[in-house]
Amino acid sequence: MRLLVFTLTLLFCLQCKPRANPVSSLVALEQGPVSTEISFIGRIRSEKTTLVRAPIDAQLVKLHRGLGSAVAAGDLIATIEQPKDESRVTGVIQDKGHIEQIRLRRTQAQVRLATVKKELEKLGRLLKSGSIAANEIETAQVNQQMIIKEIESLDAEEKTIHETLSVRKVTSQNATRELSATGSGTITQLWIAEDQITTGMSIVKDTVIAIIEEPGQYVLKGEVVEADYVRMKIGQKVDISLIHGQSESVAGLIKSIAPMAHQDQYGIGRFDVTAAFSGGTVLRTGLEARGKITLQHKDKTARLPRSAVRQIGAEYRVSFPGKEGTQFKTVKVGLIGDQHIEIAGGLEPGQRVYLSYVEPNP
Repeated sequence: MRLLVFTLTLLFCLQCKPRANPVSSLVALEQGPVSTEISFIGRIRSEKTTLVRAPIDAQLVKLHRGLGSAVAAGDLIATIEQPKDESRVTGVIQDKGHIEQIRLRRTQAQVRLATVKKELEKLGRLLKSGSIAANEIETAQVNQQMIIKEIESLDAEEKTIHETLSVRKVTSQNATRELSATGSGTITQLWIAEDQITTGMSIVKDTVIAIIEEPGQYVLKGEVVEADYVRMKIGQKVDISLIHGQSESVAGLIKSIAPMAHQDQYGIGRFDVTAAFSGGTVLRTGLEARGKITLQHKDKTARLPRSAVRQIGAEYRVSFPGKEGTQFKTVKVGLIGDQHIEIAGGLEPGQRVYLSYVEPNP
């Protein structure tokens, strides 16, 4: 009986013992930078870009300059031609045949005209001698005028066909087009992958055959969320650096900010932003880069990770282990950065607190 009572008493005491709060790792108050920043990621593009377009539906004859080629204004990029029009070829043959028929008919009419002229001369002599009446020669004269009109009509018809043939010839000559660069730079993009380009392949009208980008002046286009958008303005300084690889940042300026947002696949509103800068040998077209705008910055100051500090009302607190469990302390803060928060008072250098704020024991 005594053993049962002792066991029940021990269990009751264990349940009444205060439970310890979950333990977080510790971090020391240290010296370091604190900053607030806006960043965005995008692809570097040349600020000065020219396009080479196909002015007609065509087939490729030859691509003269490939991807990565340096070109000057006027350099030949590609030669294209209209697909062969069988109806145009047939039309030329038919027109030439029609001209031969017209010439044959005109020759026949000229023979008849010569015959009528001789007949009129004979009738004229007979009329003077009184052998025939005047109406007989009038009939021959009307016949002569009709033949003359027929020859004039055939001449006009042949002229029209010759004009049509000239148009067809010009059209045939214009079927081949040479596409040249209108600006200097480097070909950074073709209409399809270069290894898929073949002679004779079809190209639709207005297809961008090549994009030529002039080196020197570049832009970085990216997106920001609304919380960052309201803190941005045209002309802000931005540091641009590559995402992959080590390189020094290049200074630029915010050139444009879209006034309206577009939604991404998650329904979050995003604003397009563009930064302009002068590139060097490292930052160049096509590379992925990050733009960083520093809004506030302190280089060397006492700081803690933001997770270690919690705002409760108007106070800022940190927690730390004590003899009787977790305790808290109110601290004075300065600059609140993106990753760290400045501690302006309330802690000693090197003092350790919980990395993630822990509620103190009741």
